[in-house]
Amino acid sequence: MIKDDLGKVKGLCYFCLSDKEMDKFDRYESCDQGLYRRKKMMIEVTIRGGEERVETEVYVGDMLEKEYKKYLRDKKI
Repeated sequence: MIKDDLGKVKGLCYFCLSDKEMDKFDRYESCDQGLYRRKKMMIEVTIRGGEERVETEVYVGDMLEKEYKKYLRDKKI
């Protein structure tokens, strides 16, 4: 994900994962290679038909985020 105040992402939100489970996700997302990193942020989730804001950790692409911010600066968006 890349932060964009107007953007939305659909996906799954997992609750109460153990450290061992998080390590598996980190390896899957190639955190050790610097492709992605975990970042805390507030998200809106739909729970039992209602919207709720929760703090969670999401995976963001370091290189992609830097390129996107450069694109916005160059376009003066």
